[in-house]
Amino acid sequence: MWRKWFQRATPSTGSIRHARPRLERLEDRLAPALVSIDPGLFVGDYALTGTGFIQGPSNANLAAGTYTMHFRNDSFQFDVDADGNVTSRNQGAALGVGNSLVFNSVSIQVDSGAYTGGYRPGFAGAREGPATLAVVANLGNYQVGVGGSSGFTFDVDSNGQITSDNGAAAHGDGSILVFHTSTIRVDPGAYSGTWRPGEITFGQDGVQILTLVPGLSNYPMGVGGSSGFTYNVDANGIITSNNAAAASGSGTSLLFHTSILHVDPGAFVGTWRPGEITFGQDGIQDLVLVPGLSNDPMRVGRSTGFTYDVAPDGSVTSNNPAAAFGAGNSLFFHTSVLHVDPGAFTGTWRPGEISFGQDGIQDLILVPGLNNYPMGVGRAPGFTFDIANDGTVSSDNPDAATGVGNGLFFRTTVIRAPTLASGDQVK
Repeated sequence: MWRKWFQRATPSTGSIRHARPRLERLEDRLAPALVSIDPGLFVGDYALTGTGFIQGPSNANLAAGTYTMHFRNDSFQFDVDADGNVTSRNQGAALGVGNSLVFNSVSIQVDSGAYTGGYRPGFAGAREGPATLAVVANLGNYQVGVGGSSGFTFDVDSNGQITSDNGAAAHGDGSILVFHTSTIRVDPGAYSGTWRPGEITFGQDGVQILTLVPGLSNYPMGVGGSSGFTYNVDANGIITSNNAAAASGSGTSLLFHTSILHVDPGAFVGTWRPGEITFGQDGIQDLVLVPGLSNDPMRVGRSTGFTYDVAPDGSVTSNNPAAAFGAGNSLFFHTSVLHVDPGAFTGTWRPGEISFGQDGIQDLILVPGLNNYPMGVGRAPGFTFDIANDGTVSSDNPDAATGVGNGLFFRTTVIRAPTLASGDQVK
């Protein structure tokens, strides 16, 4: 009986003996495997869920399971088995080859036609003119920004054939993405400053004809360094302004609206520069600008200056009340006295564009609340200084000068020429 009991118990003992090898095999199946990701010709961004976007070949330790590969425009899934073998769930976009996930990268061409401005494929850097690009096949919603506008998207099938998602802006011709173009006329009216049509061309002035891509919205128009405005161009090239105070569309023409800005610098006799509206000015001036825009820049004596806004009715608001204030369509500068004491330095110093070269102790009128006023000393690069809202001065180079109250005091040092021994000559 005891022998029979022992024989019955032996298999149980044997099952305990073999439990660890089976557990180790289970642990092996759950352990992460090294999976290689080969993007091929594709140089754009990709990322696994929970990781940041990267470029180029990479490796990942992945346990058995299903994963999502993300792109800026689309995504697909793939599986990893217990041995690290990869199977793609989108065979048109990528293949699993052993422990590698290999993207199906294909080359496409961009034919920008008569459009000579900049465009930005979301998966590559900025381009101008015709280009050859590598994409991952069988994915959709590839983004192309055009001239700073909202742009459009396109899809690429498993054979690299292109379909545009915006038939007004572009069409696919096999593996070629062909831009459509139309011309618009920009008429700035009485505004004689510079305007910048996004990435379509460089700064312009006066009436101009531009070629762009129709069917797109939010083309940017920078005006005189301000925040500018945006406009839309429909499939027929008809323009709509998104800022009715600044401009209006009339068929294929974009017409600027204008208003008068009266600038009174008060006691400040230096130069002020109203962005890209005109060159440096001094004294009281009336300028023509575009209303309904914000952050028009005003440089003062080569300092950082300040910005101001012009409402749809032409009324002005300063964004730096210490430097200037608006009243109606007028911009009035505030001023304060700067006391400059060069100490023992007897050479010439030049306070930016506030005045000409000076020497000795001087009191100057400038605009408070601004930074980085330049001070040239002799013919050296000089230094910069700041003026607080209350007129207090701070030197940005304490080795060269110090500020005390509204005074700027130069530091000086003595440089002695070397003493020559008897009979030596200066070479």
